[in-house]
Amino acid sequence: MKNIFTLCSIVLMLALANFTNAQWQQTNGPRGGLASCYASDDDEIYAGTNYGGLFRSTNEGASWTACNNGLTALNITALSTDNETVYIGNGTNGLYRSTDDGQSWQTFPSFWSSYQLSCIATQGENMYVGTWGSGFMVSNDGGSTWANAMDGIVPSIVGYMAPYVQIVDDLVYCIVNGQLYISNDDAASWNLLEDGFPENTSIYQIQAVGNSLVTTTSAGLFTSDNDGQSWADVTANLPIPMSFPMTSAENYLYISGNYGEGIFYSNDNGLTWTVVNESWQNAVASIYAVGVGKLLVQTSFTSADNLSDDQDALYYTENNGNTWENVTNEITNTICLSMVVLGNELFTGTNATGIFSTSDQGETWSHLGVNNAEIRTMHAVGNTLLAAGPFVGIKRSIDNGETWSYASQGLYNISTRGFTHIDENIFAANIDGVYVSADDGQNWSLQNNGLTTLNILSLHAIEDTLFAGTQNGVFISTNYANSWESISNGLPPYSTVTSIKNIGNTIVIVVSNSGIYTSQDNGANWTNVNSLTSFSTLEVSGNMLLAGTRVDYGVTQVGVMMSNDLGATWQDVNQGLTNNMVFDLQVAGDYIYACTLGSGVFKRPLADFISENISEEMTQDISIYPNPTSDNITIKILSKLIGSDAIITNELGQQVQRIGNVTSTNFQIDCSSLAAGFYVVKIGEHKVKLVVE
Repeated sequence: MKNIFTLCSIVLMLALANFTNAQWQQTNGPRGGLASCYASDDDEIYAGTNYGGLFRSTNEGASWTACNNGLTALNITALSTDNETVYIGNGTNGLYRSTDDGQSWQTFPSFWSSYQLSCIATQGENMYVGTWGSGFMVSNDGGSTWANAMDGIVPSIVGYMAPYVQIVDDLVYCIVNGQLYISNDDAASWNLLEDGFPENTSIYQIQAVGNSLVTTTSAGLFTSDNDGQSWADVTANLPIPMSFPMTSAENYLYISGNYGEGIFYSNDNGLTWTVVNESWQNAVASIYAVGVGKLLVQTSFTSADNLSDDQDALYYTENNGNTWENVTNEITNTICLSMVVLGNELFTGTNATGIFSTSDQGETWSHLGVNNAEIRTMHAVGNTLLAAGPFVGIKRSIDNGETWSYASQGLYNISTRGFTHIDENIFAANIDGVYVSADDGQNWSLQNNGLTTLNILSLHAIEDTLFAGTQNGVFISTNYANSWESISNGLPPYSTVTSIKNIGNTIVIVVSNSGIYTSQDNGANWTNVNSLTSFSTLEVSGNMLLAGTRVDYGVTQVGVMMSNDLGATWQDVNQGLTNNMVFDLQVAGDYIYACTLGSGVFKRPLADFISENISEEMTQDISIYPNPTSDNITIKILSKLIGSDAIITNELGQQVQRIGNVTSTNFQIDCSSLAAGFYVVKIGEHKVKLVVE
C-alpha cells in the first residue's frame, strides 16, 4: 500500500474543519532561553526575553503567561512598571504601554528613536527612556510629547550610550557613556557625579539601597549616603572579585560573581556580606530582587565540550537562597534553527539552548544536551543523527539523541551549513567545500574537484545526483562528489543559493536578494519565477511548496508562504503564527512544524495547507466512495452532469488521469496508478476532493 504519511486524522479534518479559521499553534516548547530584564508590582512579576517577548507571573514564577498580543517585535530590551501600568521597549526601537496586565499594548505615536531602547523609568507623568546611541528622551505629560534630554551630558564620539536610569524620590540618575549624572529638574539638565571615583572609571549600574546609593564600576563597588555627591570605595569588603550584576530590595543589596563565584547579600551598604548561594554550576547572567529574600536568578551554562545536559534556566528563591526552584516552565525564548525527523520523533536544534525532541506533536519536549552551540542544520541517515552549525563541528548520535559524540574527524573547518545523503554516502556543506563520509558520519574527506567556489551554503540530492548551492551559483555532481560542474545558466552573477528542493523533475532554489528560480532540465537552465527576496528555507509536501521567511527586525516579516504552482505565485499562510521569523520548516506525520526566532516551534495540520491548495469551490453534485482509497472508487453524479468530460487533477491543477465523457450516473474508476496524496475529481465545472493512500 502506498504510504507517505498517516492519512486517517487528515481525512477527518478535511471533513470537519473550518479551514478559514485554521491556524498555527505554538507547541509547548522547547522551553528555555535567557530572561534579559525584569520588573515587579506587588504580586506580579514580569520577565522580558531576548526574542520570546514578555511573560507575567502572579505566583512567584510557578507559572508564566505570555503578554505579546499586538507586539510587532519580541526582543524586550527595557522593562518598567508604575503602579498598574507596564512599559516595555523592544528591538524595533518601539515604546509600548499596557494598563491591563499585558493583555493589550498601546504605542506612543510621538515617540521616535533610531536606536534600540536600553532603559525606562516612570514617575507619574514623567517618563525617561534611554537608548543605545542617542541618549535620553523625556516626556513630562505621560508620553504625549517627547524631547531630547541631554543638557549637561558630555558627548562621546560613539554617540550617547544611555544604558541605565534610576528615580530616587525626586531625583533622577542616569548613566551615559560610562559616566553618572543627576538631575533635580525632571531631566531638563544634568550634573556629573564623579567625586570619589578614580580617574577614567566606568560606571555600570546604580541602585537605591535604603537611604543610600550603590554603584558597580570598573574600579569596584562604591556607596554614597549624600545623594551621590561623593562616593566611598567598599570593594575591599567584597567576598568575590566582581560585583556585577547587582540588584536591591529595601536595605538589602545582592551581587553575583563570575562563573561559580556565588551570590551574596549585604544589609549594611556593602560593609559585610552573607552568602545566598555559594556556587552555581552555571554562570549568573542576571539577578533581580522581587523583595527581601525573594530573588530571580537567570543562569547561563558554559562548558568546553557543549555536551552537558545543563541548560540556561530561571531560578526563584523566597528565603534568601535556602531553597531554589527552576521556574523557567512556560517561558519560551528558544531560537530554533533546524529540524529533522527520525522514526516517530521530531528533533530541533537551537542557538545556545541545546537540542530537543518530541514524540507527541510538541506536547512535551526532551532536552538532549549540546548546549551553547548554534545548531544550524540537522540530518538523519538510517538510525544516525547529525547536528552541526557555524564553528560547532559535527555532532553525531546513534541512540536517538540520548548521547552525542564529536564527529569532525577530517574537517579542516568546523563551520558546517547542511547535509544530504545518497545511499550510504553522507555529504556535508562547509565553508571550505563539500565533505563526504562513507562510514556513517564518523570520518570526512574533502571533495572539491571542479568547485570554483568553495563556500557551500546548501546541498540536495535527487536520486544519484548531487546539487550544491554556493555563493556563486549551483554546482552538480553525478559521481558522488568526485567531480563537480557549474550549472548556473540563467542565474544572476554571484548568486547566493541558500536552499534547494525539488518537486518531481522541477528543481526549486532560493537565491538571496533575487528570489525563486526553477529548472526543469536538471539544472542546465534556470528561470526566475518570483522575485520575493525574504525566503530563508524551503519544504516540500507532495506538490506543495512551502517557504519560511525571516528578515531583520524593523522590516516586515512574512512568516510562512505557500505555492501550488512551483513557486510562480505565493500566498501567506500565517494565521496564528505570532512569531514570523521562521528559520526552518519540517513535515512530520500529520503536521507541518515551523522553527521560530524566540518562540520555539509552531505546528499546523498538513490538511490545512492541502485545503488551501485546493481552493476552488467544491460541489455536492458528485459523491465518491471509498474516500480515501488505494485502488478503485465509485462515483455517483446527478443526471445533469451526464455528457460532461471528467478528469483527475493533482494539487497544482495538472491532469494526472483522464476519465473521459461521462455516460452514467454511477460508475467506477481505477486509481491504483496514482501516488499517495490529494487530488480533485473534476466533472465538467464541478469538483470534489479525493484522497489516495
